[in-house]
Amino acid sequence: MKLDPRERAILEYIHAHQTVTISEIAKHLKVSNKTVSNTLKAIDFSLKGSDVVLIRKPNVGVSLKGSDEAFVRLLEAELVSDFVPETQQDRLAFIVFSLLKKKEAISKQTFIQQLFISKSTLEKDLTKVKQILEELGATLTVISKKG
Repeated sequence: MKLDPRERAILEYIHAHQTVTISEIAKHLKVSNKTVSNTLKAIDFSLKGSDVVLIRKPNVGVSLKGSDEAFVRLLEAELVSDFVPETQQDRLAFIVFSLLKKKEAISKQTFIQQLFISKSTLEKDLTKVKQILEELGATLTVISKKG
């Protein structure tokens, strides 16, 4: 899922204010009510399949249904899907964050595809990740056939 900056701003505004009218959103973003309505349609489509639902009630306003955790996961997933680390430092941070966030194993192939790097580059990065995790009091375990 990819949100444009306006969609993201509207989602964050609705989340922060619970229930808001289209006019309030339009005033906040300095756009027309029609622009907000059209953007809400796009947001509604983008949210399909997520744990967050856009609720539109005439004469009441717009709100989001879903937990704060679901909203954070939605924005996190949107950021991660858009971010491709280019430097080694960024890759290391991405790998460490991904490993700490997931409870299950992540395959090397997954990192290779997400980061657009070779297997040898990943191996070098994993050596450094192992050192970083050891400094944090954690360990990196590589399991054959799993990742």
